[in-house]
Amino acid sequence: MKFQFPKLKRIRLEDDDTASTASTGSSFSGDCGSYYAVDMKLPWELPPSDPAKFCQAWTPLSLEQRMKNLERSQEMSKKYEAHREGKVYRPDEFAVGSSTCEQDQIFFKQDTGLWQCVHEAWMNHWNLRTSPDDWWHPVACRIAKAVASAAKEGRCGDKTSQKIRDFFVTHQGKETISVHIDAQYLEDADYESVFQQFSSELEDRIKVPEYAELMQGDFTTTTANHKIASQINLMSSLKEFFEYKLVFMGCGIKAIEMYGNESDWGRLDEKLSALKKTIEPILGHLRLPRDFWEHASKVFQNLALTRKDPTNPEVIEFWSQVITKTQHWEPGGFYGMGKGKKQVDAYDGWLVQFLTGQSVIRKRDVGSESMSGLNAVPVKVEMTWCSPPVSEVTNVIGGTMGFQLHPGDRTSNGIPSLQPVHMWAMMIPGGSKIPRRGNNHQGIEVSL
Repeated sequence: MKFQFPKLKRIRLEDDDTASTASTGSSFSGDCGSYYAVDMKLPWELPPSDPAKFCQAWTPLSLEQRMKNLERSQEMSKKYEAHREGKVYRPDEFAVGSSTCEQDQIFFKQDTGLWQCVHEAWMNHWNLRTSPDDWWHPVACRIAKAVASAAKEGRCGDKTSQKIRDFFVTHQGKETISVHIDAQYLEDADYESVFQQFSSELEDRIKVPEYAELMQGDFTTTTANHKIASQINLMSSLKEFFEYKLVFMGCGIKAIEMYGNESDWGRLDEKLSALKKTIEPILGHLRLPRDFWEHASKVFQNLALTRKDPTNPEVIEFWSQVITKTQHWEPGGFYGMGKGKKQVDAYDGWLVQFLTGQSVIRKRDVGSESMSGLNAVPVKVEMTWCSPPVSEVTNVIGGTMGFQLHPGDRTSNGIPSLQPVHMWAMMIPGGSKIPRRGNNHQGIEVSL
């Protein structure tokens, strides 16, 4: 089904009538739901790039291809980690994952989360189609990584890890959270229900249930994939206290999505304040930048202002500084060991600080861990309907990965628009004995 958009007049800041129209905006419907178009014009003319040239440089990838590229980029570090733990390295293979809007083209090169989409829209002078979920996830993702890192014994000191543990749980070691489903194969499970059950269990078991609630996406724009990605993020933050098990008993259904309205953008800053208050007893033990909360709040406030009053001069100024090119001075010579200094290409702007906590990032460092939009958590899968039962520890990954290109004929002003894509994926070890739909299960007796 193709988008059906009415034609809109271009908005001019000096025209009072059209400025009034811009502040109210317009709603549109598409394959993935409805969205609200904020008609905002910068005070200078920037001709949009030709989508044909963009498509020559970018190749659309399926979720499986994107996960293969991600696995390939992490191969060396995973090999080192396996060797350090005395294990045999087995590269992960794609099993199942999100499929929402996957009939459209999704582009991906590096694990940079939100950056990749905003940067390309900025570079090509295109629209940016976005929702509050796109901006809440980077904050929740970084907090989840900080909590998990601080909770890991030996990483930040025993006193710190115990402080984090005491804040969240009363038990020592790891408790097991099991979800039992009436399905046979990985492809049959209702994962919207699965991850809701995991999240509900976490909310019931931790001492600060509001933490679990705040970390999840719950805007009116939150789709099934947004929700699952945020729930995986929550699970990952608490993986030092819990292990997760998904038990297949034998059936299943699919998921539902929806889009929503204006008040969500105002709730971004409210959720941020509430989350900060919730985890205040452990803030001093988390490795977050000193101005992390203040900067995130400022970004959220400006996003809400953009939604409410897109012609406001502050909004124009805010978006004009989302990303800027700059030069960064660093020591010269081989690996910075030579004399003098040299200039290297870099980026600054509020998006850089929002995603990394740094004011400037070198161009060659784009794709570093600090920009990652993904989090992962191990989940043990047990197929109790097999004889003998089959079990395997899978790696479940969720977050922002890649972006979607909406051609000009699907937008309100005829200019191509990019939209961040939230995803999740379950990776199983290579050569796994977990039965898959349509495979021959040698040596496994299927007992129903």
